[in-house]
Amino acid sequence: MDVLVRMVEHHLDTTAAILDRLDAVPDALNRPIMLSVEGIDEAPTLRRLCDRLVRQLEQWATAVEGGTEIVEGDSTPEGLRMRLALAAPRFRRTILARVVDGDAEATFVDLTCSPPETFTLGGVLAHVLTFAAVRRTMAIGALESAGVTDLGSGDPMAAVGGAGHDASTIARTFVAPGAPD
Repeated sequence: MDVLVRMVEHHLDTTAAILDRLDAVPDALNRPIMLSVEGIDEAPTLRRLCDRLVRQLEQWATAVEGGTEIVEGDSTPEGLRMRLALAAPRFRRTILARVVDGDAEATFVDLTCSPPETFTLGGVLAHVLTFAAVRRTMAIGALESAGVTDLGSGDPMAAVGGAGHDASTIARTFVAPGAPD
């Protein structure tokens, strides 16, 4: 099992599922989300989170391809879905496939930065999965607050090889330290 590939596919699939539900909550798109994560997204809204989920894929694919500018995209629900449909295959091809082929330590110069910065493909993939997990969780929470409850917690367990359940909902048995077994 290639856990990394499944994690990326879970990210792309869950992002698509979030975007597919935006039309159901038009009043919630620009509503401030009361929980923000400093340094990731200041003053987040559902629309901004979804835009960042897609833009992150676009910006890294552009950087690896040698581009110098990131174009602001349409942040309507339909526009976000169209952008993801283009960005996901680019991200798979330019970053994921190369990491899977053993190029995780390959470096590139990101000309979209001022001044340009050097990164590794593996570092980019780790960055995307880490920050996207926060954004996906916040977006799923905002959707749930708006009444869309079918995404669960966004747990990648089933996508990576679990039993198919959202592990965050499974009851656990805990024993207090020092308690008899």
